[in-house]
Amino acid sequence: MIPRDDAAAPSDCVRPGNTNPNSPNEDVVDSFLRCRDGRPEWIGIPPGQRPRTLQEGYRIQAAVHRALERRGVRRVGYKIGSTSRAGQRAFGLLDPIYAGIFANTQCSSLAEALSARLMAPSVECEIAVKIGREIDGSDPAFADESVADAIEWCAIACEVIDDRYGAITKADVPTLLADDFYHANFVLGASVAGWRELDLSHLRAFIEINGAVASGCSEDVFTCVESVRWLASKLAAEQRTLRAGEIVLTGSLVSPTRLAGPLKSVCLSIEGFSPLRFSGSPCATEQH
Repeated sequence: MIPRDDAAAPSDCVRPGNTNPNSPNEDVVDSFLRCRDGRPEWIGIPPGQRPRTLQEGYRIQAAVHRALERRGVRRVGYKIGSTSRAGQRAFGLLDPIYAGIFANTQCSSLAEALSARLMAPSVECEIAVKIGREIDGSDPAFADESVADAIEWCAIACEVIDDRYGAITKADVPTLLADDFYHANFVLGASVAGWRELDLSHLRAFIEINGAVASGCSEDVFTCVESVRWLASKLAAEQRTLRAGEIVLTGSLVSPTRLAGPLKSVCLSIEGFSPLRFSGSPCATEQH
């Protein structure tokens, strides 16, 4: 497993001179913090404090991240979600979304990640990247090639998401964004030195739970490089950058797969990467 990187960049990756006159008020931030403190249950946000637009949702998200850092909870990077058209349609979106991942949600093994007490958990099979040098999405020379050059390594990753929200619907996506969009925890597998030689747009991926297999392919979603480029562009619009040391979960190659019942074996695999396993047995899908 890749060790936790305690030297990752601070959570506020803002270009000098940036100020935000539209920061949410403290009462709104406090309400979202109370919801986080109440996890895995969702205690709810008063209707008058819910963000009404995606932009408001992202502003509250950033303010919550700053408040968490003051508490000692460090954001170590980002997750990207809904990188497929089908995933976007499910939430009425035209683009993917991004949210934070944290030092205290990073697990050292798949067994640890799966043992958390959650409401309605699912797993996602992703490629994670570590940013090797700062990426400024406002740079005129910004391109896929420069993004790839800025990536230090790629690894398989599992994000555990939790549908803790109950009656919240796709109309409340801004609220989901402010609460980091279903994120519960994540684990990283071994890094792949030769990832640049892989055909990133045609990688098959599998989630195997108690012998039942779900599959997907990177041709149906953003590639990991495209995801990082998209994220850097979105952050640039907020005068923020991706910083060296940050981890990015670039989106699931397989549709989120629900965890239910006693777990005897769980395996996540992507072509070209060492699988993540929970069990002592080899994955049935490793032959692929």
